[in-house]
Amino acid sequence: MFEKDDYKISIINRDGLELKGYYKKVNDDKCVVAFCGFGGNCDKSFCTLAEKCIENNVSFLFGNTQGSYVKNEMKQHLTNNEVVIVEKGAFNEDFDECVKDLSEWISFAEQEGFKELYIVGASIACNRIVNYLNKFSYPDIIKKIILQCPQDIRPQVDEHLLREAELYVSQNLYDHILTDKFFGYCDITAKTCYNLAHNNELNNLPYLTNGDFNMLKSIKLPIRVIIGSIDEGIVYYSDKDAKYFMDILKNNSCDLSYTIIEGGRHNFKNKEEELAIATIKYVLK
Repeated sequence: MFEKDDYKISIINRDGLELKGYYKKVNDDKCVVAFCGFGGNCDKSFCTLAEKCIENNVSFLFGNTQGSYVKNEMKQHLTNNEVVIVEKGAFNEDFDECVKDLSEWISFAEQEGFKELYIVGASIACNRIVNYLNKFSYPDIIKKIILQCPQDIRPQVDEHLLREAELYVSQNLYDHILTDKFFGYCDITAKTCYNLAHNNELNNLPYLTNGDFNMLKSIKLPIRVIIGSIDEGIVYYSDKDAKYFMDILKNNSCDLSYTIIEGGRHNFKNKEEELAIATIKYVLK
């Protein structure tokens, strides 16, 4: 459905960047507002979710941030009315700026006049949402949070790659592209790699390392975590199962429950329908 022109939408953020998204409003009642994670590998699962939302008379908004997809050419509208093309994406993601983008999409949804918003994040978007709920004054029409495949990012940063990033950052070469690809598929700048490892604002779901959960604990809204039983972010870094780590999240929050999709990987390949059903059921519960 995302290929249909009448579903496409864009907003201009605070820096003039044109952020693209997809939007289907069916009424003024409920709207699911969804955000993808690092590299934007959730298009198929979000298409399935959008279809389930519309079938159940729930509006759907998917908003890209400047960190969406690996590398993306984006229009930037300058103050002199000139429009230039800039490269953005996961390769040079700035976590804090992505959180601000997320807040602007939520503000757009609020201005659309919905009675209830349900915020969905996939992968690193979960960390952005947790940060947003701690750093921004969010509208009281947000009723529930759904975190799909949340990640404890810091242990996943390759040590060799991090050492190289730290070297270039020490030389103020923040935009230098590192030798190896992040996660094996994504070019990455020294600054972005350094940020993923050292930004404590991002490290807010540290279930692998049992770190600081204060941001998660401060959220009073109901949270549902949906994760695959063989999510690579767990099975590659621990011999414990998904339930073990979901219990850690549950025990370090005010109101968190979880669903584990058996056989689900990080991108929920071939499990998109099951993921969408679990999400919409929680929205309508």
